Order: sequence, then structure tokens, then C-alpha cells
Amino acid sequence: MSAFILGTDHIDYLVSAAVGAGIGGHGLYWDGERVEWHNADRVGAALLRENIASVSFRYAPHDGGLPGPVPNPVPEDYGYQPFLRVETAQVLKAIDCYEYQSCEHPG
Repeated sequence: MSAFILGTDHIDYLVSAAVGAGIGGHGLYWDGERVEWHNADRVGAALLRENIASVSFRYAPHDGGLPGPVPNPVPEDYGYQPFLRVETAQVLKAIDCYEYQSCEHPG
């Protein structure tokens, strides 16, 4: 399977899972800060930026963009759209997919 840029809905799902983990519990942390509604845009943009950096390392960009949604999402334009319901098994699959699509560069 080839690496590709994930759609913003995939990023939204991951961020929704992270935000939801903090409701009534300890939560997940990003860059030293608990992931919550107020920083969801920044967390999602960072996830998208990492995915794009990985795919860009693997494939040189060309006029048609990188593999994935057309047009490719832009981290600076990312705006979090919450999923009201997330399922544990689906979250694990979404994380696995994200890791695979974001592991191409040495960093």
C-alpha cells in the first residue's frame, strides 16, 4: 500500500477521540497541553502537517499534488469538525492508518 494524505474527516475523528478521552478522565496531552475543544484546531493541524511531511518525503510533490484528497488539505486552513460518537475499535483502526501514513520520513 502506498502512503497518502489523509482527509480532514480522518483527522477530525482522531482529534474527537483525543478530546473524548479527557471527558471524565485524565485525558491525552499534545505538546504539554491536554487535548480539549479549545486547542482541537491546533492539534488537528499538527497531525495533518506531520502526515503531509511524511508523504512529501516519500513522494516528490508535482503539479497534481500528493496522493490523497484533491485538493490536498492545508494545515493552516484546518478547522476541527467534531464527531459526536467514536467507537473504540474504529479509533484503533484510525490510529493504525494514521501511523502508517505518517511514518515515511526519518523524523
